Amino acid sequence: MVESAGRDSALNALKWVQGNEWSNGWTGIGFNISPAFDMSWSWSIDSLKFWLKVQEGTGALRVQFESGAAKIGKVFTPTTDNEWHQYIIALNDFVPQDGTTGFDSTKVGVLGFMAEASGIAGKVIYMSEIWTGNPKIDVVPPKAVASLDVVPGQYSNLITWTDVPNETGEAYDIYYSEQPIADIANAKLLKGNVPENTQIVEQILRTPLTDQSLTYYYAIVCKDAFVNFSPVTFQNTPTANNGKGVPTIAKTAPANFVADGDLSEWAGVPEIRIIRSEGTGFDAPSGLHDGDDDYSVIAHLAFDQAYLYFAADVTDDIYGWSLRHGDPWMNDAINLYIGLFDANTTGTFTSFKRGATPHYEIRFDEERVTTANSDSLVYPGANYYFGQKSLSSGYYFEAKISLVDIATKRNYGITDKDDLFHP
Repeated sequence: MVESAGRDSALNALKWVQGNEWSNGWTGIGFNISPAFDMSWSWSIDSLKFWLKVQEGTGALRVQFESGAAKIGKVFTPTTDNEWHQYIIALNDFVPQDGTTGFDSTKVGVLGFMAEASGIAGKVIYMSEIWTGNPKIDVVPPKAVASLDVVPGQYSNLITWTDVPNETGEAYDIYYSEQPIADIANAKLLKGNVPENTQIVEQILRTPLTDQSLTYYYAIVCKDAFVNFSPVTFQNTPTANNGKGVPTIAKTAPANFVADGDLSEWAGVPEIRIIRSEGTGFDAPSGLHDGDDDYSVIAHLAFDQAYLYFAADVTDDIYGWSLRHGDPWMNDAINLYIGLFDANTTGTFTSFKRGATPHYEIRFDEERVTTANSDSLVYPGANYYFGQKSLSSGYYFEAKISLVDIATKRNYGITDKDDLFHP
């Protein structure tokens, strides 16, 4: 195989250098087909197509199929001007060779090219694009994206580009990095498989706790419908912008944790405020919300090496819960959706996963802490408190949950599907 030696510089080619192994002009090249291929359905209507570039002075050639010991072939005289030419030979025109009979088109096992007693040692023949039928085959990569720009907005960057011309059904992968990008293997995927005609992706900028300055570099790759990749286009002019400060998960447990409904030990843990009037809470598509007294949450999350800690002060003007409720998600409760893995190295997901990138829905209600997939994690006691407020509407809860239990009790009776999270 010689790279870029095809009739287009983007195509490769096979290079056949003729020999004279038996000193009689017979020499060839062959390709085994395993398992044997059934060509019977197309034999009467199809053709073998291939491109050759043949050196001057090369003699007649034979192209041949084999099934077992039986051979059928066609002798032809190539154009010997060292330029590319296409040859089309109807399969029906192949005839028995070397005195063999019984060729079975349902069990084709070899395709070969050979000199018809005319081989000259050292003569060079290039071969490319060998097939039957009219397959849509594209091995030519798209051109590089010509225009990649970044427009800073409020707490976000808009990445825009111009689609590669003369491509249909292509997609685009956008990368970013805190350092100038020389190799996308060292960058992070912002968004992959962006469809043609989109030409814009928004990157939401977030920083721990407080607004902070961020500087990023970008790159983009076009991937055509046949999964050929373009050269990378780099935007290595730095783009600076501010990220919006958001609450974080504490890396240490609250000091002197006690599951008793008194949240004073959480004072040093960042608040996660889910309050609509502050722009941090959002309604479900079918939900009704009459204001912050209807529903709002101030929550805290923390880890140590063995446990997840979660607490919340929930405001709810009408509390409702029933042990016998047929649809437990209809009870008043808190659902925590969390992925326990490093998302910096995995990209984004659109569904729950298991294994190395496990996703969880953990429900906290009056009866217990449970995974939404059915198994119980903690009951009220030393590691779980759930109680209604006495002086206002709503409830408090505090929980301490084993990371081992989270990994092994996602589904009842299934204990080995998720990797254990190590904070």
